[in-house]
Amino acid sequence: MSSTTGCSIFFAFLLMGCAISSASAQTYQERSVLAKTTLIGASIIITPVYVAAKLPIAAAGAAVSAPLNFLTLKYAADIAETIALRTMYGDWYITPSVLNGDRPLHVLGTVD
Repeated sequence: MSSTTGCSIFFAFLLMGCAISSASAQTYQERSVLAKTTLIGASIIITPVYVAAKLPIAAAGAAVSAPLNFLTLKYAADIAETIALRTMYGDWYITPSVLNGDRPLHVLGTVD
């Protein structure tokens, strides 16, 4: 990566941080168009990194729950299902409302 590209990326993140932090007590709906656009841009940039971190968690949940279910002859089916669902449910992308603080990020989902 050239130094010009690195400086451009740094400057873009600096501008995004200034636009987001300008009114941190507002909800997403109350934000200006620039702040909403910045939150959407940050969401688009951060989501692939988050998915790359979430995918191994979901794969590990599936890798643990399937053998657990098979090796216990389905005696631990409820536990195996809970492990699988908790790791695979949850947020798979980061929304602007999560970045704004309106709602939390759920890495692990809830099993109803």
